[in-house]
Amino acid sequence: MRGAFVPTQVHIPSILFISIPLIIVLLVFKQLMPKLLGHRGESIVRSRLDELDTSKYIVVNDLLIPNQKSKSGTSQIDHVVVSRYGVFIIETKNYSGRIMGKETDAQWTQVNYRRKDRFGNPLRQNYGHVQAIKELLGETLAVKVVSIVAFTGNAELWVDVKPGTHLIYTRHLRNTIDQYDQAVLSTNQVNQITEKLRGTNIGDYNQRKKHTKNIQSAVANHRATVKKGICPKCGGTLVKRTGKYGSFTGCSNFPKCYFTAGI
Repeated sequence: MRGAFVPTQVHIPSILFISIPLIIVLLVFKQLMPKLLGHRGESIVRSRLDELDTSKYIVVNDLLIPNQKSKSGTSQIDHVVVSRYGVFIIETKNYSGRIMGKETDAQWTQVNYRRKDRFGNPLRQNYGHVQAIKELLGETLAVKVVSIVAFTGNAELWVDVKPGTHLIYTRHLRNTIDQYDQAVLSTNQVNQITEKLRGTNIGDYNQRKKHTKNIQSAVANHRATVKKGICPKCGGTLVKRTGKYGSFTGCSNFPKCYFTAGI
């Protein structure tokens, strides 16, 4: 008579039961980190804007408006402040480390210890927002539209900008707005602008989700094109160059094309 079958027992180290869920949590956290940092930065700016005199300034947060010139078809603007002194378009960045670049660069460099990361120039990004607002308001109401890019205090700004460019820390936001003290709009115009912004704002969840997906798709296509060694701006060949902040890839059609990307 054959012996009874005894199942083989496989010993799984108990540490795996701890490490696997931990790895999953870390991966999820890594994916959510940019969004969490963005929300944190916008929350800081909102608190600064709450200090403004509500009888003079109207604040519209998280605005999503149609923009046919944008790759996503829409523009999402962190904050808009409407007043008789002008319309202020505010882009918030909650980055840490040293931020280096030039006003005209397509990308800037974030340095944290020995790690270097490249990201899109937020001044250019906000320029697109300003143009979208001007297009929406028309010549009559877009008398004074001011661009402001505000970084949280966790960053060190080492960026070359020309005088009058509002690249600031969030703690200087109120003082920057207060610089504009000459009325250029009537109270009626302020109300018209506010109504137009709020009336055009896309609040539908599915449409906002579509905007996010379109942005992600555009970024993925951009990266894929760069990876192939092709300039996503003009179709030229990307070549390795060395500059003030280290090595990077640039378009072979320079100076006609100023596109650059990190290595």
